[in-house]
Amino acid sequence: MALLLLAGCSGDASTDDAARDESPTTAPSTRDEPTGGPEPRGEAAAETGLRGIGATHAEWATSREQAPGFAEGAAFGPLLADGQPTYAAVSGDDHVFSFSRNFPRGMTLEQARQLLRVEDLPPDVQLAEEVTLDECYISQWTSAQLNAAHPDTVISLSLHSEDVLLEQDAITFGNVSLLPGDSRVGDFFC
Repeated sequence: MALLLLAGCSGDASTDDAARDESPTTAPSTRDEPTGGPEPRGEAAAETGLRGIGATHAEWATSREQAPGFAEGAAFGPLLADGQPTYAAVSGDDHVFSFSRNFPRGMTLEQARQLLRVEDLPPDVQLAEEVTLDECYISQWTSAQLNAAHPDTVISLSLHSEDVLLEQDAITFGNVSLLPGDSRVGDFFC
């Protein structure tokens, strides 16, 4: 599984691409296969039943519209008043493993958290841990539905204000990523 922690928070969230497919090979493949790197995005991925983080790109696109003027598959609308797409930096090989979500002006921390939970996280998501720092809010979430599709993963969510210091009544963007299951909120910083 290729993982990416987007701008705003950083930490050791990398994994080896080979770790994505841990199933043993019983016979040599007879089709041409890439010699390394991510799987091609055009191949059909197994449906997950997810609508946001962890969904296949096809599942993701069923409830979101491509943002005009942005790279295909990387940004989705609707566009906000400032011209930014609601979803940006959507990434992952065959599934959506990370994205940024831009919010309209005046969004509170609790409103942003609730909006992400309802629209972008699995329906059975449970808060595992959270911390509010001077610069951002960071939380981790678990989901049995997510783990059925992506074993041993957690969802990392960070929320930020436009200014350097977190203003809980002025959240402007958030980052959502899948991380290895043993990751902890304390491993990351804003």
